Amino acid sequence: MVFFAFPALAENPSGFDEWLVSFKQKASKTIPAAQVERALAGVKFLPEIIESDQKQPEFIRSFWRYHSVALTPTRIAKGREMMKRHAALLEKVGRTYGVQPHVIVAFWGLETNFGMYLGDHRVVDALATLAFDPRRSAFFTEQLLSAVRIISKGHIKPRTKGSWAGAFGQFQFMPQTFERYAVDFDGDGKIDLINSLPDAFASTANYLSSMGWKEKEKWGRPVRIAHGTSRIWALVNTWEKRTVSEFGAAGVVAHDGSPLPESSMEAVLVAPNGVAAPMFLIYDNFAYIMKWNAAQSYAIGVGLLSDELVDRGAELSPPEGYDEQPLSLDDVRAVQQRLKELKLYDGNADGRLGRGTFKAIKAYQTMLLGGDRRVSRDGSKILTYPSGTPILPDGYPNRDLMEAMGLVPGVEGD
Repeated sequence: MVFFAFPALAENPSGFDEWLVSFKQKASKTIPAAQVERALAGVKFLPEIIESDQKQPEFIRSFWRYHSVALTPTRIAKGREMMKRHAALLEKVGRTYGVQPHVIVAFWGLETNFGMYLGDHRVVDALATLAFDPRRSAFFTEQLLSAVRIISKGHIKPRTKGSWAGAFGQFQFMPQTFERYAVDFDGDGKIDLINSLPDAFASTANYLSSMGWKEKEKWGRPVRIAHGTSRIWALVNTWEKRTVSEFGAAGVVAHDGSPLPESSMEAVLVAPNGVAAPMFLIYDNFAYIMKWNAAQSYAIGVGLLSDELVDRGAELSPPEGYDEQPLSLDDVRAVQQRLKELKLYDGNADGRLGRGTFKAIKAYQTMLLGGDRRVSRDGSKILTYPSGTPILPDGYPNRDLMEAMGLVPGVEGD
């Protein structure tokens, strides 16, 4: 983790001004120097951007905490209202690009609350800050170059504001995404993702369509276990594809308890909160939502909101008594580092719950259950966590698991 020290928030950190000169020289090789200067006039480093980058809510909240904020009754009602208000335009965009209107509106709702919040950081300031930060400098340097090009072509202004990550517009497009997929759907000769809903809707649909969105398929479905078996838990959070029929035969049922349909469609079984419910079968379209935003809670949120907008929503609620404080980024980093020491994880200790981390945790849980001298001194099976909670290979990190790993002290009894 990199921290910067600066004498006052109004001043740029040491090295930023020199970096900016170098960036302008690079940009001026392909963009007129006067346009580069205009786009970056008064650009400054924003310390709060670095803090936001390390506290993305989709990555550090539990599924239930994210769900309670993302899928409020107010947002669902507003989404249904937007579906009706813009029905003709959404249908036209849907026919053109093969993306369902309720999916477009679901993205709109989660990205900017239907245009009510477009961000409060100047795009070039946010991108310059993140490009200067060495952690992901290469990625954000390219994003800043794209932003300068977009400004030079008149699609946005130097003062345009967006998110802490430099995304802007009704659907919070990153600059490179804008360059690749944004379209002038209203035909006025300008691509305006802030004030033109035709451009914003069509650009979003074009993006999803270009990735391979399947108009006739769902994103996934909430499910539950009809009868708990070790076979089912062995399938959870592995991202291994099986057919819907195979999952049904293993004991997975629809959220309302009805049998899953007989289908050869391939799916993956995920439990974003581990044994603390819920579970989802996810299909190919889910992967395209994840390409938009790699946070699993966000992708599930888009899917669930899209279902609610067409009255296909399932009533989800956390298990009785559930109120576990989610692990912080530092907590997850500690788990990842311990897994690396055990040679179960070879990814970055970045504090984010990706597929590799889930798989490594499942492997650790399986070692506990099977008896392994790397985690148990005498090689005996360990069937419960220190709290007494039964261990299941769900792949989800909680404080019980951290205690079993020796990463947090145990709670003394009375």
